[in-house]
Amino acid sequence: MQFWLEFAAGGGQATGAICLYLMHLRRGEWRDAKYWARQIEALERELCQYAPVPHEVVDTTTRVRLQTDLAQSRNEASVTAAS
Repeated sequence: MQFWLEFAAGGGQATGAICLYLMHLRRGEWRDAKYWARQIEALERELCQYAPVPHEVVDTTTRVRLQTDLAQSRNEASVTAAS
């Protein structure tokens, strides 16, 4: 499936780039997700492109750090509640 998404995105289809971006995010492949986020931005500038929502490139390392901090605080809260 990844081949066909890359084929579509390489052919200028923003939908393929969006799917690849989401796929890499789900896998935790931040560098590849960031690459496809940039491709989405470039493709959205072209005429006749459909994108369901506007997209912007964000720093995924901050997001990962926030998720890690949240998980740690939840673990600490459950340990405190169990005591």
